[in-house]
Amino acid sequence: GKDQEALEYLDRSLQLAKQEGLTNVIATCYVNIGAIYSDRRKYELSLKYLNLSLDLSKKENDLDNISSALGNIGEVLSKQGNYKEALEKEFEAIKIKQEIGDQLGESTFLINVSVTYFKMGDVSLAIKYGEKALTLAEKIEAAKQIQDASRILVDCYRKKGDFKKALEMQTL
Repeated sequence: GKDQEALEYLDRSLQLAKQEGLTNVIATCYVNIGAIYSDRRKYELSLKYLNLSLDLSKKENDLDNISSALGNIGEVLSKQGNYKEALEKEFEAIKIKQEIGDQLGESTFLINVSVTYFKMGDVSLAIKYGEKALTLAEKIEAAKQIQDASRILVDCYRKKGDFKKALEMQTL
């Protein structure tokens, strides 16, 4: 489907970027390929590409791609149940996103932190980071992040038994 088509375009982009020596584009391609494999639940393959991006980005001191790779690695680790390591990567990514002023990326990774805490059963921390993500997403008017933050907060409030607050979040 669309994933396969995206992989084909990314592969073409990757070949062109390699020919031209565009390391930041190569690193971005690797992150995007890693994200697709993560969505397909091919976690080892995903981590392979994400780590390629991370290594290349570190060599170039490309903070944007370093943070994107770290955040995506954190998300994969969380999906695998490696929560402690996932949180380390996610918080490292958030710190860099804050340093470079990427509020969209920061809100995305705050949502991932919230999801990780939720999976760990720590609803209060999941709410804390979900609320931070939602506040930031609303400030920058990021529709997808508002929706994603609201979704995890609905789950959190349901789990807490606060159905009024869950309903409130659903209307966002």
